[in-house]
Amino acid sequence: MPKIQDGAISIEDFSRAISKKKNKNGSDSKKTENTIKTFIDAYTEWYEKMLDCKKAQEECIAKQKELQQTKLDNITEQFEGLIEVATSYQNVSDSMIHMLTAQGRTAVNDEKFQKQYDN
Repeated sequence: MPKIQDGAISIEDFSRAISKKKNKNGSDSKKTENTIKTFIDAYTEWYEKMLDCKKAQEECIAKQKELQQTKLDNITEQFEGLIEVATSYQNVSDSMIHMLTAQGRTAVNDEKFQKQYDN
C-alpha cells in the first residue's frame, strides 16, 4: 500500500489507530474501517494527481525556458547577420573611397574628405 506523505505513516497503521479509538467509543468497527479506507483511498488518489500535476508543471516550465532560449538565440543570430551585412557595406564603401582616392578623384569635392583619407 502507498505511504501517506512519503512514508510518514501507512494506510493500515492509520486505519488501525482510528479503529482502536472508535472501538473504545463503541462504534461499529467494520463500518468505521470502511469509511476510513474510503477517505484514505480518495486522499491517495488526489495526492497522486497532485504529484502528476506538479511533474507536468515542472516539465512545462522547463519547455518554456527552452523556448525562450531558442527565441533569444534566433534574435541574436538575426542581429549578427545584420551586423555582417552592415560591415560588408562599410567595407565596400571604404574600398570604393580608397580606390577613388588612389585614382586622384574624390567622392565629394571637399577638403575635409581629402584630409581625412590622406593618412
